Amino acid sequence: MAHHFDKLTIRTAGMLPTSVPNIRLYDITKNITGVVLASKIKHGIVVAQSLHTTAGLLVNENEDGLLQNDFPNLLVSLCPEGTYTHDRPERLATLTNEPVNGVSHLRAALGLLPSVTLIVKHSVVQLGTWQALLFVDCDPVHREERFVDVLVLGEA
Repeated sequence: MAHHFDKLTIRTAGMLPTSVPNIRLYDITKNITGVVLASKIKHGIVVAQSLHTTAGLLVNENEDGLLQNDFPNLLVSLCPEGTYTHDRPERLATLTNEPVNGVSHLRAALGLLPSVTLIVKHSVVQLGTWQALLFVDCDPVHREERFVDVLVLGEA
């Protein structure tokens, strides 16, 4: 069994803005495909993992209306702006550079995954016709870059 590790760096400035100011999206399908091809693994799996608690991964259609409006609006309807216990002043006073971002943590917990595993056959990541692997950042205002670790396992 062969393996290959990589880390994707996602610059938040290059992410797709949405109708919700604090949610940004980035299609990492091509990045993941590139890691798989570089790995020389023919059959196996690829695992992508967000290294952030206010961001996650989503397998869905990369369609403007869905991603720029519908999905962010769903997150807002389920988890609106407001006052959250995570952001209590006594907690924030003890932490250096900790933003008020309780809402970002909760939105990332709604339907986003910390990691996604996809099948690799003949060096091709197996996704349905309309599927894409998306990185969704619910707290891009406080970050310049985000990271996704990638592991490819399988037969070379």
